[in-house]
Amino acid sequence: MYVLFIIIHFLNRLLKISGALCFKKLHQLIMFLRKVCDMKRAFIEGEMMYIYDKYNRLSESNNKYSLVDNIITCGFSFIMWIIMGFNKYNADYFVYEHIFKSVNAYGIQSSLNIESGFQAIMRLIGMFTNDYQVFLRIFSLIAILLFLYSLKRYTKKVGLILFLFCLFGFLSNAIQLRSFLSMSFLLLGTWHLIYEDGFKSIIKFLLYVLVGSQFHITILFYLILLVIKFSTRTIYLITLILILSITAFYGNIVLLFGDTKFAGYVSSQSGLGLTKTIVLFIYFVCNLILIWTISTADKRLENEPLAKKIFFINLLVSSSMILVVVNNNFIRFIRNIYILNYVVFSNFVLLNYKCTKMKNYFFIVVYFLFIFISLYFFTIQGSAFEIGVKPLFTDNLFLDRIIKFFK
Repeated sequence: MYVLFIIIHFLNRLLKISGALCFKKLHQLIMFLRKVCDMKRAFIEGEMMYIYDKYNRLSESNNKYSLVDNIITCGFSFIMWIIMGFNKYNADYFVYEHIFKSVNAYGIQSSLNIESGFQAIMRLIGMFTNDYQVFLRIFSLIAILLFLYSLKRYTKKVGLILFLFCLFGFLSNAIQLRSFLSMSFLLLGTWHLIYEDGFKSIIKFLLYVLVGSQFHITILFYLILLVIKFSTRTIYLITLILILSITAFYGNIVLLFGDTKFAGYVSSQSGLGLTKTIVLFIYFVCNLILIWTISTADKRLENEPLAKKIFFINLLVSSSMILVVVNNNFIRFIRNIYILNYVVFSNFVLLNYKCTKMKNYFFIVVYFLFIFISLYFFTIQGSAFEIGVKPLFTDNLFLDRIIKFFK
């Protein structure tokens, strides 16, 4: 019995010792896990603070840039209005002045060979004023605001786009009032075609083009953009067919323009020449190469709908090159599409201006050079500069008063 008591006592002590050891081990394990959790929490909090700090800096940077962009947008918009609305002479000034007075006196007339939508605006504004200069200021303000609205559909930051547009595009549109207004409707319609799917997007595009054609009939040319809804192979095929068709039936294209001045452009054939054809071919090819390079150089633009479609839009509209060979006035077809190119280029610059590869800086510089070349050959060079662009600055009521004030 005594031996049994000793064995039981020994086992009891052993259990107590082992229990204490187990408890100690369990306590150590818990403390270890707690330290791990504290370290994990500290790590997560540190990461969150880092991310939060980066977000604040990024938000602060975006807010600063947004402020700068808004200032630039307002500045260029005001400059555009001054140049367009206070101009008192250009190549089309007296023609539009005559139409304005005629519409105010006799109402909308088909004999004027001016789209009814533009005449309706003249008639509407003419109810408040008989002064064409006042009409020009009101109309230019409406046209610029509509243009800004159409740009805002594509991007919220339009400062760089307006800068590029002022370099190449605006000076001609400041003279060609109807073309400028119809271009905004084209941009609005094209947005639906690019960013929306289904049959409704096509209907919306057609409606915007139809409304735009009431201000300038040539916008109907852009119905070819419907092809971007098709496959890549179909786009290439239809582009080829368009080029061959324009070339083959060139003599009958004049019928499409009716009694407008574009019929005179087509029938004159004063611009035909091998050298000009080669130079324009190189110019259009360079545009395609540049816009393809810019839209595909940054992977962050891969999922952007406009960047994915912009090359094919330019490819289709480049079929107008045959008309540009005949007369430089038809450069407006591709020039209107350059607004979309500017949107893609602006997005590319905003993604890469701080830290990027050297080749991307090279693309940016080359594209700026391309715009300056376009400005020189299609805006500055030739007689059109003396009677068209130059008077926008030399014959401007607002600028005249500024000059007189400083004198």
